[in-house]
Amino acid sequence: MLVSTFTMSVVLGQAYLPRSPGMASGLIVGFAIGAGGIGATGLGWVADHWGLTTALGISAAMPLAGFVAALFLPDPQTGEVG
Repeated sequence: MLVSTFTMSVVLGQAYLPRSPGMASGLIVGFAIGAGGIGATGLGWVADHWGLTTALGISAAMPLAGFVAALFLPDPQTGEVG
């Protein structure tokens, strides 16, 4: 479910950098892999210290946090936020 938005993220990155679509794709893929590794490590630490329920709650809240953050992205063509 979380990976289903990966393609849209790559396309949006390419829209922000229309002259360098390869670099945009590489940055998005690299960030996704790096963030996944850091996130898995962090959630493992949370699960060890505060329990699996807390770690799963954080995992469930992350898509909502991503949605809120996406509301503040500027439009690739106009530069207007929202």
